[in-house]
Amino acid sequence: MIEIELRAFIKNFNEMEEKLSKIKARLVSEKKILDLWFCKKKYNKFEQVQQHKAGSYALRIRKTDESGKSTSELNCKVLKEKGDHNAFHEFETKIEDHEQTKQILDSIGFKIFCTIDKKRKTYRLNNCLINLEDIKGFKPAMELEIVDDKDIDNHKQSLNDLLDKLGIRKKDRIKKSITYLYMKEFSFKEQKT
Repeated sequence: MIEIELRAFIKNFNEMEEKLSKIKARLVSEKKILDLWFCKKKYNKFEQVQQHKAGSYALRIRKTDESGKSTSELNCKVLKEKGDHNAFHEFETKIEDHEQTKQILDSIGFKIFCTIDKKRKTYRLNNCLINLEDIKGFKPAMELEIVDDKDIDNHKQSLNDLLDKLGIRKKDRIKKSITYLYMKEFSFKEQKT
């Protein structure tokens, strides 16, 4: 499957939630998420891990707490086209033991280079998921996402139309992911696990 995403910074969560309510978007979940992003142990700067070439990948363990239940998954996002951070091939699988998976990745030559701690509220509007992202130490943001294998350009256009409808200015839209911008600022700093 291909994940088609558009992102933007927003002024505040309450205002955006009111706008989402007006267009009949439905709240489907509230989660606390801890993402551990991995790279090869020999890397020590952001330029070595940023995705740019088609086929470049990002590898993470995600721990999610929702309604008192904790789950973990291993996820890999592979860039579909050079420089296009709006469409990825995404692969993921549930993992039973968060710590053992970290140990496996460590033993085969990977290390944590960035930790992202966030709260996420997810809304659904038709085939679109709208995530409000409250990332610890970062700006309020939202991510719109459609998962499909076809009509990528049409989906990008419909996501842009939705951003317009929500009053998101062009200057607040983000070409690369929110995670990318966070990583650019905070990667390879002391990481908590």
